[in-house]
Amino acid sequence: MASRTTYQDIDLSFKSHPSTKDILKLYDVDVAKFALKNILLTNTGENLNDSDFGIGIKSLQFELLTPILSAFTKRKITEQVYRYLPEITLQDVFVGGNPDRRS
Repeated sequence: MASRTTYQDIDLSFKSHPSTKDILKLYDVDVAKFALKNILLTNTGENLNDSDFGIGIKSLQFELLTPILSAFTKRKITEQVYRYLPEITLQDVFVGGNPDRRS
């Protein structure tokens, strides 16, 4: 029996299919990964249609990771996924870092 895809979107790399020359599509898990990445990387207020959309995770990149910042970030991620990606069920959100790792 053929599997049925529920979610699909275009691949924003705009690569074309070798034979049909159509833009490639993303399906199911890849669509969810792209949407989650979009929420994480979009700054709050950057989306003109919805000023609440986005977390702006890059703005936290060099912040000192305190328990308060960790809890805030975890709550923000959970709220955004619950609101904008209801098709995703979060098992857990881990916010942490390794201050000894320099790369």
